[in-house]
Amino acid sequence: LLHESVATMTRIQEMGLGQFGMPWNVHATLFTSSDTMNALLQKLKVDNAQKLSEEESDDEAVVWPFDNIVMLDRIDGAVLSVDSCCEKCCRKPDQGSRMDKWNLKCAAVRYSPYKLTMYLDSDVYVCDSDGVQEYFEKMKSNECGMYISSDGQNGGGHLEEDVVPKLFYERNTGVMMYNAEDEGVRKIMELYGKKYVEQVGKNPSIGHDQPAMREVLYGMEQRGELMGTKVCELPRNVHCRGVWPFKTKRSLESLECVFTHGDNRIRQRRKFKLPCRRDREREEYRALVGTEVKWE
Repeated sequence: LLHESVATMTRIQEMGLGQFGMPWNVHATLFTSSDTMNALLQKLKVDNAQKLSEEESDDEAVVWPFDNIVMLDRIDGAVLSVDSCCEKCCRKPDQGSRMDKWNLKCAAVRYSPYKLTMYLDSDVYVCDSDGVQEYFEKMKSNECGMYISSDGQNGGGHLEEDVVPKLFYERNTGVMMYNAEDEGVRKIMELYGKKYVEQVGKNPSIGHDQPAMREVLYGMEQRGELMGTKVCELPRNVHCRGVWPFKTKRSLESLECVFTHGDNRIRQRRKFKLPCRRDREREEYRALVGTEVKWE
């Protein structure tokens, strides 16, 4: 995953983000754990040895794109952990622990060192820097405190309808843009991590972090706790996730992808790629409509 993170951030920096940074000057922080970082370093040693043996030129080397590395497992209190589980809960060895990847993710978004933050899962490719800048400008002008997409379903765990209505869908937390200094946003991120740990300890259906974000956003809205913060929809034709865009020809033609999520621009073994907003030729994508899309 770290290898994919480096590849993704390298592509972001190659494009630059307008006034937010020229190429190779986009500020990025890598949130990780000690174990994962050690695994990456071992992989880089092997990769570099192979490059040297193949006599590859320096021009082909990938420049390390991160300004900061934060080892979340080394910060006291950064990563929460569940106190106890029901008999059927926490079925995976690390679920609810300090090494739970969803727990680490909740901590990462909470500890952003940047006022305007774009959180990305490692399988997200940012393919249009102008599009990113448009959303950042809206946050700078306080039009929105946070952008996040509806997932269109509730696959991460069952929540009773008296807690969250069925049609208040999960939000896809693979792409989040937010103002980390906004009071309401800070409250969302604080409760997000706490709610995930609470759900994991009590609900055996919880599979990841999205049910926690769903319950937090709905609860804060209903209780009037957003403090004026606007949580805005990141359209699903902008955050293009998996097979979302391949339902109909019309939906495919309406794509304005700024983010492609789960795309083979990173994972080359996948059989298709998603079009970016600036791609002009889309006939190759339309041929996929109506077909069964499979991962290799």
